[in-house]
Amino acid sequence: MSTTTVRLDQIWADNDPRSSGRFLRVSAIDGDRAAVREVGYDVTNGIAVDLQRKRISRIRLDRFRPTSSGYRLVVDIAVRERLSGGGTVWHRPHPAHDCARVCNWHPLACSASGTGLAVPLTAVPVDLRRAGERWCPTCRQP
Repeated sequence: MSTTTVRLDQIWADNDPRSSGRFLRVSAIDGDRAAVREVGYDVTNGIAVDLQRKRISRIRLDRFRPTSSGYRLVVDIAVRERLSGGGTVWHRPHPAHDCARVCNWHPLACSASGTGLAVPLTAVPVDLRRAGERWCPTCRQP
């Protein structure tokens, strides 16, 4: 089973049927655990709202996978490539690049040569719905 790199500000949905509709935003990563806080997430519009009174939980990184007791990725962090003919291709940053969103140069997961883009990271829904947007077929994860 492939694994997804857990990054700051990603939003994950709880797969447990008892927690249907529960969404978590990654706020920190420490060793083998991620600190997460529950957020309200509107799947239709792709808008997340912090729920201030919710406590921070720590979840093992190996649970961030789409099993019945795990979590599935809903919003990922990506780099935007604007196409000259219009439209956008979203790229995932290289897994080894962990800048905590403080830099503006991000090597792409699809590049073996270290090619990157000098643009900020953006939170992007995994299921793109806007016309003219698509994920890079090489760095898109299943």
